[in-house]
Amino acid sequence: MAIFQGKLTFFTMPLKRFEEKIAKLRRSDRIAELEVSRVVDFIQPTQPDEKLLDIGTGSALFAECFCQKGYRVTGADPDPDMIVASRYYLPQVDFLMASAENLPFAAHTFDISFMGMVLHETGQPMTSLAEARRVTRRSVAVLEWPPPAAADPPPPARRFTPDEIENMVREIGFSDFAIHHLNKMILYLIHI
Repeated sequence: MAIFQGKLTFFTMPLKRFEEKIAKLRRSDRIAELEVSRVVDFIQPTQPDEKLLDIGTGSALFAECFCQKGYRVTGADPDPDMIVASRYYLPQVDFLMASAENLPFAAHTFDISFMGMVLHETGQPMTSLAEARRVTRRSVAVLEWPPPAAADPPPPARRFTPDEIENMVREIGFSDFAIHHLNKMILYLIHI
């Protein structure tokens, strides 16, 4: 593999393990399961050159697609290895280390915020959604697993029902939201 060999200088793990981690996140079957292009198509900009924050950007899989659609993307992730990988794939984009619960941006900095498979990973989902709302002017998009089913692998407690998402959205003070059921995921488009 060795795609990062000689190109990057900072990892928190051995190079081989780092590359395996990134390769796993960018597998073609995972891209298909997440329906990356379809998700990005649902989140169409209302005007050219809109600013989008990719919260929990990971290896910049969605950020790449958002850039191709003309968004001005900023990415945030708490994992330094993900920041290294994101900068490798999109050197022209600003990526910084930050958690979803504590975003280092002023209020209403972005037109849209996106949380792709992140909300269930945060320790404080309400705080994470509230932070996304705080830094966003127009809407927050949240891609998540569907509610747990009996056949799902553990931990099902880390999955939200649409009612739980709706309760969080209402409590935080968003105006409304729409649910889009994809093949394996659910996309919530939440309006400020």
